[in-house]
Amino acid sequence: MSAWNYDMSTAPKDRPILGLCRHDADPYHDEATGRLTDYGCSAEGLGRVQDGPHVLIWGGGDSDYDEWAQKTIFWPDWWFRFSSEFEEAANPIAWMSIPDEGVFQ
Repeated sequence: MSAWNYDMSTAPKDRPILGLCRHDADPYHDEATGRLTDYGCSAEGLGRVQDGPHVLIWGGGDSDYDEWAQKTIFWPDWWFRFSSEFEEAANPIAWMSIPDEGVFQ
């Protein structure tokens, strides 16, 4: 089995990965802007995975018009638990490839 890769920028975003998740690894709010981080944005309005390893998929970004604020709100793609229909955000700190044996096709 491969070792964990701690550089999440190298994780493939076109297929599922095994991610080692830790909720408190990064700040939930960006102190400089006072806004939620990309992970915080996804986890705030949805659920989140527990700490530990999970099969993850990239995506879930969307937009919606807020009639009360009279503006369109956008939220970015992020990591989510595979098969959660983008309802359980994940905060991976490391990743591993999953063998391509047709399991996720």
